[in-house]
Amino acid sequence: MATRFVVPPMWPAPPVGWVPSEGWQPAPEWGPAPVGWQFWQEEAPVVQSPAYAAPASVLPAPISRRSWMRRLGWLLVLVGGLVSYLVVNQTMINTQNVLFFPTVLLVGSVTVPAGVLLLEYAIGQGLDGHGGLIIGTAVMAGIVGVTVAGTLESSLTGTQDQVYLGVAVIEELAKLIVPLVIFLIARRRTAGAGLALGIAAGAGFAVLETMGYAFYALVSRGGGLAAMQQTLQERALLAPASHLAWTGMVAWALWRIGSAQRRRFAVTGLVAAFAVAVGLHYLWDQTNDLTAHIVLAVVSVAILVTLMVLSARRDAIRSQAGGPATGPAAIAPAPQPGWFSPVGILPVQAAPAPQLVSVPERHAA
Repeated sequence: MATRFVVPPMWPAPPVGWVPSEGWQPAPEWGPAPVGWQFWQEEAPVVQSPAYAAPASVLPAPISRRSWMRRLGWLLVLVGGLVSYLVVNQTMINTQNVLFFPTVLLVGSVTVPAGVLLLEYAIGQGLDGHGGLIIGTAVMAGIVGVTVAGTLESSLTGTQDQVYLGVAVIEELAKLIVPLVIFLIARRRTAGAGLALGIAAGAGFAVLETMGYAFYALVSRGGGLAAMQQTLQERALLAPASHLAWTGMVAWALWRIGSAQRRRFAVTGLVAAFAVAVGLHYLWDQTNDLTAHIVLAVVSVAILVTLMVLSARRDAIRSQAGGPATGPAAIAPAPQPGWFSPVGILPVQAAPAPQLVSVPERHAA
């Protein structure tokens, strides 16, 4: 009779068909297994009468995890948001009615961040089952980040280059406050989840910052609707994409520490990612040239998309290899091997049938 690997109810559910590899050990934060728990349990085969067996031609096709809406949702939001912005903005210009200003401001500042978040949802697994956490992160990171950054930046002194560098460092740190808190209290830390949370934190910060700049352009001396439109068009498309990419990059490196076996290498990667984010931010603030901002935004988004693809590919490779995936629904590997003994944790039952999945050898503690 076939056997299957069954985890206790209080542990995270493993992916379908997952089998522990040799030397696998559960994460310490899951807690001990109940006394006498049998990890390998017999599974009765399903017997079906030949008369009722459905032919292969009529069996339903497997449903793809990536539906067309999931794959193209980011593009629909991006195109729909841009069209909506152009229509409402033109209506405000024709009527000279400032009542349309909140709608223009909201649509113009939210479209690109929402599109980037949905792009991560289409490529990776960082958003799977974490919608509420992502929204909460975007809201709280935006409020906390803008407030902290504005307070600290008001006291900066020195040359213009020193102020620009200080602003870059302060804002990149302020956007990481909420993701860092989640990192410290999270039970499972994976790079994919960190990337999604970093994008959300950058989105919240970028939306509030863009709205603030546009409102200031509207009410400042010499401003008005024309100045507001120019500010919004320049920042709504480029600044959010850059903020999302910079914070996503650093949060990805931060959360990678939680699942990496070589911690020193992961910490070095975090320092390098933060330095790159600060450098790109500093170069952005150094110039008002539109072409330079476009180049920086393209480079930043290219880095972000590369991290999305690499994280998704790593999850797929580990799933196919039979090991735990790195997505949010996966079982994370034990951060420090040797804390739990396979002898006491994973009792193994011999499988008489040759076609059964082989059981990892037991080692002494």
